[in-house]
Amino acid sequence: MPAGDSTERRLRLLALLAARRGLSEVHRCRAHAERGSLLRPTGKTAEALAELDKAVGSDPRNAWARGQRAQVLAAVGRFDEAMADLDHAVEVEPDNEWAHAVRGNLNDDLERYDEAVADLSRAIEIDPEYTWAIAVRGHVRRKQGDLAVALVDFDRAIEVDPGYAWAVVERGLTYAALGRVPDALAELSHAIEIDPQNGWAWCARGNVHHDLGNYDSAIDDLSRAVQALPNAAHPVACRGSTHRTAGRPEQSLEDLDRAIAVDADYAWALAERARAHRDLNNDAAALADLTRAIEISPGYRFALNERARIHREAGRLSAAVEDLTRSVAADPDHRWALVARASVYLDQARYDEALSDTDRALDQDAADSWALETRAQALAALGRLDEALTL
Repeated sequence: MPAGDSTERRLRLLALLAARRGLSEVHRCRAHAERGSLLRPTGKTAEALAELDKAVGSDPRNAWARGQRAQVLAAVGRFDEAMADLDHAVEVEPDNEWAHAVRGNLNDDLERYDEAVADLSRAIEIDPEYTWAIAVRGHVRRKQGDLAVALVDFDRAIEVDPGYAWAVVERGLTYAALGRVPDALAELSHAIEIDPQNGWAWCARGNVHHDLGNYDSAIDDLSRAVQALPNAAHPVACRGSTHRTAGRPEQSLEDLDRAIAVDADYAWALAERARAHRDLNNDAAALADLTRAIEISPGYRFALNERARIHREAGRLSAAVEDLTRSVAADPDHRWALVARASVYLDQARYDEALSDTDRALDQDAADSWALETRAQALAALGRLDEALTL
């Protein structure tokens, strides 16, 4: 029997069970929750949520029903309600490792990394071999930059389950972040051997090839990722980025258009498309994409910096300074933005401010040649020629 037919048959049986007279509320909750959990991955979000609302209504203390509903609520952006469900689930079942892990995963999605690690650690404390929780904690730690600690988690998850492809992919990404590129390629290749249909493994290996400048290999891997994940924005956006880096802006635009059609709020894809437009001398289109990326992510430094570059080239110096000031506000130690702003200050004859920015940049790297050159220009403009000549 095909899997779809089996699911439909189970949904019908659960509907009959849920409607049965005399059924206890505990069992009615379970029937509705099972239906909701089966409907959730099919994309029938409204139907899944309706079933899970009925489940929670039948037994408000059922942690599994609360957790299932939380995942649907999170998927539609109702994060506060999702967190409330998970808080309730953990409250009524404090030793439910799954509820702690799901809350940790939601905290990760909300970029509350310390809370995520705490929840996932509690889940692992309850069940030391809970591989999903171990791997997710490693994932969070990798995003926090705790690479060595993340690696310990991935090692443990793979020790418990050697065939856990996602954990193998995450370990490969951690190797790449640590500069262990051969280990990263070997690990990602192993993930593909475990699960040849794992599009994220193909995507990750393709991105490592991209970083190495192996663009043909990158395109091959990313094309496999796109084939495996045709409705995901990230793999096709990565392929578009690789086409652009390889000097194929037209093909880049095709892929990035496709990625943005899937996810119109994908700021990185918009910024990459802006770069492709720039390669094709279409600054108006690039500016529109960068502006949209900044609307989505106001502190997106790369987009701010690129938009400032376009403004400066067009003679819109005040607008360029405004963008670079926002970039510096997002990261006060962002040396490139400091020197870029100093360069625009030179154009505006604001020499003291240019000097201040270059001094800040040189505090971070005294050998920064661009900062040194810009500082010398500012000193010369202020009539401090002896100081300029000693740089």
